[in-house]
Amino acid sequence: VVIANASHCILAAGVFRLRRLFGFRDHGISPLVFSTSRPGWASRVPPPFWMCLSVTSPDRRSVALVLPYLKARGTELQALQLVRGLRQRGWQCALIVSQGWGDPEVIAAFEAAGARVALLKPALAAGRKRVHRRRFLPLRRALAGCGCRVVLSRAGMGNQLAGLAARSLALPSIAVLSSGVPPSVGAARPRLWSQLLWSLRQGFPTRIVCVSRQSLLHLQAQFPGLRPISLAIPNGVSGSPPLPAVAADLQIGFDPECLHLCTVGSLECDRKGLDLLLEALALARASCPRSPLLTLIGS
Repeated sequence: VVIANASHCILAAGVFRLRRLFGFRDHGISPLVFSTSRPGWASRVPPPFWMCLSVTSPDRRSVALVLPYLKARGTELQALQLVRGLRQRGWQCALIVSQGWGDPEVIAAFEAAGARVALLKPALAAGRKRVHRRRFLPLRRALAGCGCRVVLSRAGMGNQLAGLAARSLALPSIAVLSSGVPPSVGAARPRLWSQLLWSLRQGFPTRIVCVSRQSLLHLQAQFPGLRPISLAIPNGVSGSPPLPAVAADLQIGFDPECLHLCTVGSLECDRKGLDLLLEALALARASCPRSPLLTLIGS
């Protein structure tokens, strides 16, 4: 509680806002200003929209997951499993889709798991792997409206938008590095500046999650200052299909004289390099004594 006259209202709000923005958690405290010129009168500071504080109950367990779009790929399926686990533990889950589009069956799966799904409108770059920076303000408004206590994102450029929007609302954010972190190659720039630039690309998250121990070691070797806020949590594997099973008549015959190869994943040549795999298969069939056979399974 801040005791001040009217001329100090905005200053008091700014002090609390900056404390929360830079990680000082004032649990249960909000800038409530009592005016000495009007005894017995109290009002909450009416700051500008960019300084507003989202006040929620301290014991409320709610998380907002931010994804750029919804497709039946690994990022969405891992997020779906996470929603199911959090819901079982009593958490409220909201899913905000920043690009505003997704496959209907994936949306239905999240809703069936108990998540509130919000697709920002209008849809941008439908069907394409793109994230627009101009989604920052709509995303910020959506986060402020859902009343969440934690923001979690799982995809590249989406991490930056979600992290910066969460920072502007003084909310903790978790950035999941869904792809691997390669080792440092060549001469590195000064680590402080490179760490700041890298953190900016991730939206200055409160916590960083790598999906493998090796990626975590690479990240901490490149940016030692991130060690206190980074950890490794491998992707989970479910024994049952995360989405409704699709009937398929798949008959695979195995010839003991052949070398059988199989790949399972999304069948997107521009992202998964299937064209290179087929070229390698042609070379292998020309030189391998056991004629290789390749089976492609689209997940």
